[in-house]
Amino acid sequence: MSKRHTSRRKPRPPARRRRPVTRASASVTWDDLSKSPHLRQDNTREDHALTWRIQVSNAVQAISRSSRWISLFILVATATALYLLGSRPQFIVNRAAVSADNSSSTVMVAEASEVDGVHIFFIDPHQVADRVASLPNIQRAAVNIAWPNRVLVVANDRQPVLVWVQKGGRYWIDEDGVFMHARGGAAGLVTVTCEDDVPVHIGDRLPDGIVEAALQVNELKSGITALSYTGQNGLAYDDPRQFRVFLGYGPDMNQKLAVVDAIVEDLMSRGLRLEYLSVMNTEKPFYKLI
Repeated sequence: MSKRHTSRRKPRPPARRRRPVTRASASVTWDDLSKSPHLRQDNTREDHALTWRIQVSNAVQAISRSSRWISLFILVATATALYLLGSRPQFIVNRAAVSADNSSSTVMVAEASEVDGVHIFFIDPHQVADRVASLPNIQRAAVNIAWPNRVLVVANDRQPVLVWVQKGGRYWIDEDGVFMHARGGAAGLVTVTCEDDVPVHIGDRLPDGIVEAALQVNELKSGITALSYTGQNGLAYDDPRQFRVFLGYGPDMNQKLAVVDAIVEDLMSRGLRLEYLSVMNTEKPFYKLI
């Protein structure tokens, strides 16, 4: 009997169990991290920035405190200086010095200036000049202030060119047609009598053209020193030959007077006598005979 040849496999050795690989979590400290060159650079920058911000903040606070103290010092010093200057009597104006064209205006100008007893700091020369120039007899005014308490007012009076009589009152009229108080004589001035029953006040103004027309008549007719006026007919005068001439308004008095001379010469050459003649409209003059 033959022996079977049998081959048995050798059993495999048992597999070794693999142990789980566990990575130990090493603890990292700040000292370890700080050893990194990159981290050291970042930390240095942050430290510098923080230090700079602190220094700037401290400087701003110091400047702010200093500026407040400086402002307070300036305020106190200014208030003290103003108090000392304001309380000194040498800065109080006693009376304005006035330079005017006549003595009668001097008193009025000094009163209108309103500077007596006022501190020099509180005087506005422009306001003083406006108050003085508002006087009817004053045409313009200028004011100069000098230390410590001197005020000089220079006033120019309006110069009369006409004498105006109205409702029993007698006034002076300057070249601008402004009514003024009549002071003293008026030699050589044309007198105009207003026949209208209308009140007039100092400082009022005549309508434009009346002053110019009256002066032209006085220049062209030297023998005529008195004129009359109404709002309806304008200027008129009484001719020495016993008739009235109505001239009206306007700057063309030379033309109107030339028309008057021509008409009067023609009528007188024919032995006719006039009651009145109107050349208010030179293109259509008319007259009335006696």
